[in-house]
Amino acid sequence: MKSSLLPIDQSGCDGNPYDANVRPMVRLAHDTLTVQGLSNRCSQRLEARAKRRGDTLVVMIQPADLKPTVVAKCSCLYTVRVQLPRDDGWGRLRVVTRGDHYGRSAPPTVLVLGEIDRAEDGGSPPDGSALPHWHIGGGRGRRS
Repeated sequence: MKSSLLPIDQSGCDGNPYDANVRPMVRLAHDTLTVQGLSNRCSQRLEARAKRRGDTLVVMIQPADLKPTVVAKCSCLYTVRVQLPRDDGWGRLRVVTRGDHYGRSAPPTVLVLGEIDRAEDGGSPPDGSALPHWHIGGGRGRRS
């Protein structure tokens, strides 16, 4: 199954990715996915792609150019908002990320940021205050 490109809104540089206390946080509010604290290269445009696997919608956040010839020698934290498909029938959301292929002979590692059941989104306030928050940890999201 081929992946589809999703609408994305990417912030400017939000912080220092080398701060040990900063971990990516994933939130779902209705059909908008927000990832705060996503580390990537400075000034690198990101894209989001979705693919269905059974009742799970897998969203991959990655650089728009996976094979850049020149990259910035720094990293940044970004906040990314992704508009998810409406009424697609998916029941679970899995959010993953990867970097580009620059300077690598093998493909970059895919990192799971979190998983959320869509039912947990029902009836939440628009500010997302009652939504589950997922933090990266041990290769799989940890709920807090």
